[in-house]
Amino acid sequence: MLGVLMRQLLQRVDRFIRSEDGPTTVEYAVMLASIIIVCLLSINTLGTNTKMSFTNTANSIGSSVPKTNDVKFSKVLILDRHP
Repeated sequence: MLGVLMRQLLQRVDRFIRSEDGPTTVEYAVMLASIIIVCLLSINTLGTNTKMSFTNTANSIGSSVPKTNDVKFSKVLILDRHP
């Protein structure tokens, strides 16, 4: 029984490899793998660039915010409290 099933399985594999479906399937698998690799690399690069952009923006905002002991900032706070 097991020998018959194994023989049938091997015959099906042999037919699949000899037919055009086998190489076509392999070609599609290679193309799909290539597309996935390109997409992952693009996403990685985009993520890195986006992170750098947000970091630069945060740093520039942080450096432009006045400190609480700044004289100009204190005067603005006093003027805002007493209209």
